Amino acid sequence: MKYFNTCEIKDSILNDSSIGLWYIDLVEGEKPKMYADDNMLMLLGYSPSEGDDLLPEDVYERWYSNIEENHLEIIDDTINKMKQGNHAEVQYPWNHPTFGTIYVRCGGNVDRTYTKGLRFMGFHQDITNLVHLQQQQDQTKTESAYKENVRYMSIASVLSKKYDVIYYINLDNDRYIEFNVSGEFRRLALDISGNNFFDECAENLKRVCYKDDLEKMSILTNKEVLLNRLGFDEFKSLEYRLVIQGRPTFYRVEAVRPSKNKNHIIIASTNINKEVVDRNKYQQQLSNALHVAEKANNAKSTFLFNVSHDMRTPLNVIKGFSDIAINNMNDKERVLDCLDKINNASEHLLRLVNDVLDMSNIESGHLEIVEEKVDLVSASEEVNSMIKYLATSKNISYVTKYDITNAEVMADISHVNQIMMNVLTNAVKYTPEGGEVTFTIEQTKQAYADRCKYRFIIKDNGVGISEDYMEHMFEDFTREKSVSNKSEGLGLGLAITKRLVDSLQGEIEVESEVGKGSTFIITLPFRITSDANESAEESTSLSNVSLEGKRILVVEDNELNSEITMEILSESGMTVDAVENGAVAVKRLKRKGVDTYDLILMDIQMPVMDGYEATRIIRNKIRGGSEIPIIALSANAFERDKINSLRAGMNAHLSKPINADVLCEVIKSNLVKRQFG
Repeated sequence: MKYFNTCEIKDSILNDSSIGLWYIDLVEGEKPKMYADDNMLMLLGYSPSEGDDLLPEDVYERWYSNIEENHLEIIDDTINKMKQGNHAEVQYPWNHPTFGTIYVRCGGNVDRTYTKGLRFMGFHQDITNLVHLQQQQDQTKTESAYKENVRYMSIASVLSKKYDVIYYINLDNDRYIEFNVSGEFRRLALDISGNNFFDECAENLKRVCYKDDLEKMSILTNKEVLLNRLGFDEFKSLEYRLVIQGRPTFYRVEAVRPSKNKNHIIIASTNINKEVVDRNKYQQQLSNALHVAEKANNAKSTFLFNVSHDMRTPLNVIKGFSDIAINNMNDKERVLDCLDKINNASEHLLRLVNDVLDMSNIESGHLEIVEEKVDLVSASEEVNSMIKYLATSKNISYVTKYDITNAEVMADISHVNQIMMNVLTNAVKYTPEGGEVTFTIEQTKQAYADRCKYRFIIKDNGVGISEDYMEHMFEDFTREKSVSNKSEGLGLGLAITKRLVDSLQGEIEVESEVGKGSTFIITLPFRITSDANESAEESTSLSNVSLEGKRILVVEDNELNSEITMEILSESGMTVDAVENGAVAVKRLKRKGVDTYDLILMDIQMPVMDGYEATRIIRNKIRGGSEIPIIALSANAFERDKINSLRAGMNAHLSKPINADVLCEVIKSNLVKRQFG
């Protein structure tokens, strides 16, 4: 029986039985296609010489268009049955191009592995002779020919699917024929066909079936149980494991009892190990995703709790002291005290909002690293001016030192300054009155490729950090317990700092002693852009720069924001004009000329024309527009918003609410840059 496995024997059986094999693809938006073997093409009336040039669309059209109209409904019902995953068969007359009406029998099922659309696989048998024989008087010969054709038709219907092994079992004597032995079944050397199927199945399962699956597979070893479970033309399927080279491998066994051939059962098995592994992997991914989602949900709940708790404190101060001020309008000293406390609470609330936005930006993956050519000494002045203001208000000495050979580097200066601001503000915050904060930038001798490492050292003589807290200081929502009741903030500043340092491929070290102060050492690699070995020069002092008489154009759509900005600028002696959107600003500059103003403060989100578009027009389409400083003054506070402002052609980006001192310092800085280049 082993020779039965050869392709020549199978082809001979199919050819002698007038059986052709096919599969049909139904893909949305494409014409139906039929792919057929040589036997099938011959049954459709094609000559052997036509086979190589045929299109599958044309083959399908020939088959379907030659079905008699009153049988199309039966064909459609059969297709629907196959769509549901069932094996289906149908008999119908077909108009052969040469022989006229013939009778055919088709059967098949859906290919579950095809993903582009629907694929049906099956057979097509010319049973014209069988039908004619049935109409003749010799009933005995007709039944014999019919049974023989049906027998091989059943084999063909199973061969249209891909299995490792197929058993065709005769229920009259329990003998079987084994087809298509391949893969692991061949390696396992299962007994070949010819003996009692149920006895041999029991022996083989004991030998190779995974022990936990023996009980459910016993259905295949008991003929009566199997027949009771099998309805006619109904597939039964089981998944089980065979032990292959010491490891369990998943298989699926399917059994069917054809209604037209009741004394036979077809049982087929195939390897589904990859399918099961993929399915288990997918289920594990779903489980992991659920775990991550639950973890994220818990983190969100913790986050909202912390945010709600810490934001209510400054909001309570603002609301409470606003009411007190209203009730004491005649007591100037009391009102000033209330306003001072409201101002402090507002600044604290702003820091909380900024921390939340920064963390959201980092966690969402929107952090962009954009390097540009900068002078580290000049670039640090933006930080120094703000820190010096904070230190002076607390009577703290603020000292800056530079030990740099190559000041010009390629760096993401926006994120570098944010790191320094976070650490320096903490240093000032936790240093008592009369203390000292030192900020040092030094170039190390460590270099690799075209990059050199720079160290940013922030040292203070403040309260210091305990050893216990130092282990958790870079975690979200953590604060030193000894000072947490007095300190303000969400506990995100250092967490944000650590993430930014990591993003810039840097390192951060901390040395601290309670009661003596702390030293933060941040090491960052930068690409050097200049070989000049000149020491960094002191930047132009801004303290002597006067804003008196400077002409400023404020572009702002919100009247209250515009009023606040104009008041701040006017108090510093500047002359201010205000317009309500970018379009009006462009029109005014075209009419009056850019030289009418020394600097432009530009809001971003405005009706008619936003700040980005207005800036691009000023830079590119108005004479002199490339030189005038334009500073973004916007509620857009994300890092990517600052990057977008710079890309649009602005010189700097400040976030609302406005800090009057910082605004004036930035205006001075940009006016000086314009004057001296």
